[in-house]
Amino acid sequence: MSDQLPSTSDLTELSDLMQGVLDHNQEPEVDRDDGLADPSVPPPPPPAPAAPVEPPTPPNAVVNDDPFIRTNRPIFEYIRVWPLHRPIFVPAEDLPDSIPGEFVIPPLTVRFRLPHGVNTNLLLIETNTRTMFFNQIARNSPTPELGLQLFRAVEIGFPNQQGRRDDRYFPVDLTVSSSEHFTMLRNFPFTVNGEPMDVIGVGPPTPANLLSITVTHLPVQSESRNMGCEIAKAIEKIDKEGVKVHDVFLRHQVLTLPDGSTISKKCGVLVASVQFTSAPPDEFPDEILKHHFPGYIKIRGLHYQISYVGRINHCTDCRADARKPHEKDDCPRRAQNLERLRRCYVCRSPGHEAKDCPNKPNETPGSNNSSDPNAQTTTTSNDQTNPVTSSGSENPPASSTSVAQPDSSPQNPLNDSSADATTHASGSSSGTRPVTRQSTRRTTEMAEFMDTDPLAGAKRPRPTD
Repeated sequence: MSDQLPSTSDLTELSDLMQGVLDHNQEPEVDRDDGLADPSVPPPPPPAPAAPVEPPTPPNAVVNDDPFIRTNRPIFEYIRVWPLHRPIFVPAEDLPDSIPGEFVIPPLTVRFRLPHGVNTNLLLIETNTRTMFFNQIARNSPTPELGLQLFRAVEIGFPNQQGRRDDRYFPVDLTVSSSEHFTMLRNFPFTVNGEPMDVIGVGPPTPANLLSITVTHLPVQSESRNMGCEIAKAIEKIDKEGVKVHDVFLRHQVLTLPDGSTISKKCGVLVASVQFTSAPPDEFPDEILKHHFPGYIKIRGLHYQISYVGRINHCTDCRADARKPHEKDDCPRRAQNLERLRRCYVCRSPGHEAKDCPNKPNETPGSNNSSDPNAQTTTTSNDQTNPVTSSGSENPPASSTSVAQPDSSPQNPLNDSSADATTHASGSSSGTRPVTRQSTRRTTEMAEFMDTDPLAGAKRPRPTD
């Protein structure tokens, strides 16, 4: 390495090289067609997604103002109002529904969904399905003793086909009679072709003779405890030995406020837990409800309708005053009113119709009614004695065969005397309505006025025949 200094030409070449490097770094970047990014330049970060801008919601916005639109099932909560000192027999959430329906599951029942293609309308498939369930109970129970108990307690039923048009299926109900067996049934592993069966739902854990009786349209201002006590007394008064009211609950509906909080509001509905002790716990008290249990109760002088499963169409005229439960078509009071209001339009007498009237006139034209005292008789004998007038002279007959003519009084009763006008007004036919005394007097006065000359003040002479 030598200590000789670089020449002027070397310095000029080095200066040009450095200037070219600086000029290259100051040139603007251009897009490259090779698709390769400069590794020395980091890629720009992706733009952050813009947050969606929601329009402001007015404070009084209405979400759904149509009560007929089906929404989610409302949320209810229940508060017991009677009694207040003993434990609750069955919670209100576990009580059966008061209105029956196709999809309502009976008490102590587990409902399963059968696979597609299993049609229980066919007797062979129904019997094979029942046999399959009982075989699994006997074979898959934890112990033989529990399997034998459940085998004896279970009853299997097949409701109607359910589901929509594109998803129709047949359900099967397994029902027991006790809460212990109901718990075992809910946890039992039933299978079909090695696959677990789908559980549609379970019924309330209550016996079959326990019903929910709902009293609606109650005023929300009423004191709930007193109203619940009066409802319990009114129900137990129906049958003190065969009806037992366990609890009475007041229903509240839970509503959501705009800020997300909830509030409960009264519904004006009381739900009573009523057990029919005269019926077996594994049977529905259908006979008692049909013939002995009313459809209305009276509280403080007002009639309130009660709703429950198995309710008949009770009479809306008698309501709580009915001595015996009955429908409107079988109401004895309605039959008595119809008998009292039914009148014959011929004789205006109650108790029969015109077709059964004993005073019905003869409908045959030209015939005489024998019941009419003013009816004339027909004379056919040539030797019949001529009628005698009041003066004793005889009137010769018009012919050998004479027929008595009806009253030949003038057509205008005003131009006749009072007696003739009365006779003409009463008529000779049996179907003519008789004239009253007041109308007879008015006819006589009008006849006398027409016979009097208003200028001379004397009666006009009657024209001679």
